[in-house]
Amino acid sequence: MHKNFQHAKYKRTRRVQLFKYAKFNRRENKTGYFSCHDHTTISNSLVNDLIVDCPGHDAEDESEYLEILSLERRGLFNRDNLCQEYHQLPCVWGHSRCYPSSKFCTYDHLSSNDLRYCRNGIHLHNCIIAACQGMFKCPNTICLPMHKVCNGVKDCPLGEDEQVCAVPLVCPGMLKCDPGICVTQEYICDNISQCSNHDDEMFCDVSACPHNCTCSGDIFNCSGLGLLMPPVGSGVKFMDLSYNTINLQALYVVSY
Repeated sequence: MHKNFQHAKYKRTRRVQLFKYAKFNRRENKTGYFSCHDHTTISNSLVNDLIVDCPGHDAEDESEYLEILSLERRGLFNRDNLCQEYHQLPCVWGHSRCYPSSKFCTYDHLSSNDLRYCRNGIHLHNCIIAACQGMFKCPNTICLPMHKVCNGVKDCPLGEDEQVCAVPLVCPGMLKCDPGICVTQEYICDNISQCSNHDDEMFCDVSACPHNCTCSGDIFNCSGLGLLMPPVGSGVKFMDLSYNTINLQALYVVSY
């Protein structure tokens, strides 16, 4: 009983220590860069992401995982969940790097071509029964977002995602962009271009269309509405305010 109590107390203490350490490690480099032992620098976003980026064999940018491995060598296995959101899963138990549980087995990439979600790919294991809701299911393996289907790259292990492309894709409820791929709503305006011509990242800074105006992309047509002041609309490149009663001389600055 005493031994179990001591072990439980140790686990609680380690969880607090790892959580505080993870928070400290994320904020210690306010310049946005991490300094490696050889004085080269890497982006803070690459620190404790389960892939070593610093040169040499010290792996100083992966201190969290080194700590977990050190505990395991002593027979202490940390199964704590350090994720701050209830819908997240840790890439490795006891580690602060987390990803949305809805992206379990989802194979996707960042603009840097690194794997999205867990950079070490651990979230792509044990995917035989993954449901892949709203995505393309590679037989018995990973889930592909729709923008990975018919994009000219064989992402499934056997290339099944490129075997259904003889007929142009239909994209109900999605954005269809060059070269004919479908992009679901959650991947539009996420700062990562899925379309080759960046259609999915256009007009992302444009605010909601003002009441009674007609809007298309960054063009607002607010003519003939009896307006006394221009409507507020960030990201607007052209606004038609004709046939209104706006006194522009009374305005010091009009900026869109």
